[in-house]
Amino acid sequence: WGGAPEPPPGGAGGGLCGHLVELAARTQARAVVFFEVKFCEPEQFYLPQIRQALDKAGIRSVVIEVDISEPLPHQAITRLEALLETVS
Repeated sequence: WGGAPEPPPGGAGGGLCGHLVELAARTQARAVVFFEVKFCEPEQFYLPQIRQALDKAGIRSVVIEVDISEPLPHQAITRLEALLETVS
């Protein structure tokens, strides 16, 4: 279906990192927001490697963890506003 490549077992490898860096470059994105449901996303194990690859490419990122049973916390809104300030 053309989605992002699955990370290989044991590490993020270059596939997902490279895919996100290339996608951000192709779309001229200056930041990536990882919107994650708390305790549910196995991709969270790979976020340090992914964020490092994005940072190396000059692309800012932020991780927002939410509990789907609660409204978006003010801290998350503040973090998004701070990210927007750094890229505008």
